[in-house]
Amino acid sequence: FQLQFQPVPKDEAAKDSALDCTTPWDETEFPYVDVGEITIDQNNTQKQSEELQFNPFLRSNEVDIIRATSASQSASIDHGRSLIYEICQHLRNEQPLPESWRSFIEQSDVKVDLSGCPMAAASATTDNKNSTTVTLTRTWYQTSWTLFGQPLLQTFLPYYLMALLISGPLNLMFYIKE
Repeated sequence: FQLQFQPVPKDEAAKDSALDCTTPWDETEFPYVDVGEITIDQNNTQKQSEELQFNPFLRSNEVDIIRATSASQSASIDHGRSLIYEICQHLRNEQPLPESWRSFIEQSDVKVDLSGCPMAAASATTDNKNSTTVTLTRTWYQTSWTLFGQPLLQTFLPYYLMALLISGPLNLMFYIKE
């Protein structure tokens, strides 16, 4: 198991570059340091596998992660990954989502679509009708709108409206010219 270490610079531009988790650090300047060895000598049972947790925020106190203060910062990727991992673990273990996550998902402008996730589909079919758990799947008409209707509105409609607005004055100019 290896880690890279880099001090956070004081200069804002250098700081943003150093904290950008979407670009790798130079291995010659910030070499990997061996911090441990992971040995897997047996297979887990199904129950043990489903109880596994992977989350960027489950870490040693000595090692910090890059924190984001807004959604536009690249460090927000870790925050999103952390949330998605925990949501998937709850779905996999067929546990209801906490109320704070449900309200976050419902109020978020970025919708989480786990309709392709077999665990989400399995938990949606096992839910009873009185359950208040959030389903993270889209209906067929929402998916159709997202695939067909919305792209048409975003591409065809603006050009159509521009052509409509320009054609009137152009026709008037051609009429006056004749």
